[in-house]
Amino acid sequence: MRIFEYIFYSIYRNTSITNKLNPVSSSIGALNLLILFNVATGLIRLKNYFTFELTKAVFIVVIAIPSMIILYYFYANNRAEKVISKFKNKKTQLLFRVDLLVLLYACLSIYSFGNVLGIGIEYSLVLIVFVILTSLYSYLHVIRFDKKK
Repeated sequence: MRIFEYIFYSIYRNTSITNKLNPVSSSIGALNLLILFNVATGLIRLKNYFTFELTKAVFIVVIAIPSMIILYYFYANNRAEKVISKFKNKKTQLLFRVDLLVLLYACLSIYSFGNVLGIGIEYSLVLIVFVILTSLYSYLHVIRFDKKK
């Protein structure tokens, strides 16, 4: 679960700059959405290669299980706050490199989910550009803030 902790923290660092209302819940929601994109993409791809019935009920159950695990993991015993405090003192340069990997993961998840649904690349690209722009805004804000110290 450590990889999900860091993905959560990376999303939290971005959302805490752009979302002052409740960045913890927003970050958990974004992480949950990325995982749901990946699980749904995997299920749809598996259905294309294997012959099995993917009913709506099965799809909802398979989607709900990872979602409930992530929600429980971060909300139980206030673990989200513990994860934030654990990563808070890491070096910014190291975090930037890993943040780029998290951004790449998010963009690839969005692209592959849009691709498997067949909605057209332009809709996926709009969402990817939005994610990149919000990340860029947060990164520039962090760099400007760090230089003032």
